[in-house]
Amino acid sequence: MATFLTRWSSFIYFVRSGTSDNQAIYIGSLDRNEKRRLIRADSNAIYAPPGYLLFARDAKLMAQTFDPQQLITRGEPISITEHFEKLSPTINQQVFLMTSSENGILAYHSGDPEKTRLQWFDRTGAQIGEIESDSSNLSPAISPDGTRLAFDGGSSQMSNQDVWLMDLASGIKSQLTTNPATDWIPVWSPDGNRIIFASNRGGYYDLYLKSTDSPSSDELLFESKTNKTPYDWSQDGRYLTFSSSTEKTGDDVWVLPVKGDLEPFSLLQSEANELLCMFSPNGKWIAYSSDESGRPQIYVRSFPVSESKWVVSTQGGYQPKWRRDGQELFYLGPDGKLISAEVKSGRSFEAGVPRPLFRLKTPQAAGQYDRYYAVTPDGQRFLVKSVAEQTNSTAISIVMNWTAMIK
Repeated sequence: MATFLTRWSSFIYFVRSGTSDNQAIYIGSLDRNEKRRLIRADSNAIYAPPGYLLFARDAKLMAQTFDPQQLITRGEPISITEHFEKLSPTINQQVFLMTSSENGILAYHSGDPEKTRLQWFDRTGAQIGEIESDSSNLSPAISPDGTRLAFDGGSSQMSNQDVWLMDLASGIKSQLTTNPATDWIPVWSPDGNRIIFASNRGGYYDLYLKSTDSPSSDELLFESKTNKTPYDWSQDGRYLTFSSSTEKTGDDVWVLPVKGDLEPFSLLQSEANELLCMFSPNGKWIAYSSDESGRPQIYVRSFPVSESKWVVSTQGGYQPKWRRDGQELFYLGPDGKLISAEVKSGRSFEAGVPRPLFRLKTPQAAGQYDRYYAVTPDGQRFLVKSVAEQTNSTAISIVMNWTAMIK
C-alpha cells in the first residue's frame, strides 16, 4: 500500500522484511527513478496534516514529524499508543489501515486478532481434532506417508516465521529452521526426508533445502532477484514448481530441476496470474489456478505443458490439491467451500462434476494467494487453517482531535 504526496508525484510505501531492522518506510517518485529510506517501521505509513507520518513500530502507534515540501523527517518519532485503545498485535503481519484528516480524526486497528488454529475436519465438515498455534501465518503440509506435519509458525508479536515439524501420532513438535529471517511455506520431498522452503534471509524470498531426519545446515537451492514461492515436488523427485512474478506478466509458474542442472525454466507465463501449480501423483498432469477468464479458475494441463487444457471448476476456484492416488482433485471455491472433483488421468484427462464438501472457517483475510488446508493421502481428512470462533476481536478505533494529545 502506497500513500501519494503532492510534490513531484511522490509517494511513501512500506518495505517488509524478515528482519525488523530492515523493515522501513521509503519515499519514491513517479517522475524520478529514485527511492530513499525514511524511517524504520512495522507497517505502512499515512501522511497526516499538519505534518506527521503515522505508522506502527514495535506494536506501538508512532507519530513522526515530516516536511511534505522537503520530503524529510525531523526529530525523533513519538509513541502515542498510551492515549488510545490497545493496538492490534498483527500490524506487522498485515496491512496496517489508518486514515487521518485535517480536522484531527484518526482511525486505526485495535484489539486482539483472530486466534488461528489448525483444525481437522472429515469430508462432512465435522471437526475431529485441533492443533493450537499462536502464529498468524500457517501453511500446513502433510508428509507423503501421512505421519508428519510441516508448517510455518512463530509468535504473532514477531515478524519472522520458522518451519516446524510435528509427529501426528504423538503431537510432538520440533523446530526445523532457526534463522532470524522468515522461513515459511514448506514443501515435502516425495520420500519425506527433505523439505524445500522459502526464506528472505538474503533479501528476496529464495528457495532452501533441509533434511528432516538428521541435523544439517540449510542449503541454498536457488536464488534470484525476485521473490519465489515453492509449490510442489514431483513424485519422481525431479522437479519443483514455484512462483515468480513480474510487472508485465504477474504471477507465473516456473520449474526447478532438483536433480542435475539447477536451471529453472518457465512453465506457465502469460498476462494472467497462474498460481499454486501441483503435480498429479503420476507426474503426467499439473493442476493450477489462473485468472485468465477474469476470475480464478482451476485448470489442468499435461506435463510438460501442451496446448490442451481442461477447466475443472465451474464457479471459480483456487488452491488445488490431488488425492494421493490421483483419482480426486480438491480445491477452494470463491465462497470458501472445499470442493471435490473425481478425475480420470490415464492417457487422457477427464474431470467429473465438482461437488461441494463443506465450508472452511478461514480467517477474514483468506485469499487465493494463501494456503489454508492440507489433505491426508487417502482424501478423508483435511487440516484447515481456521478460526475456531468468528469474533470481532480486531476493531477500528476512532480518535477525535488526536494532534492535541501529542502537544
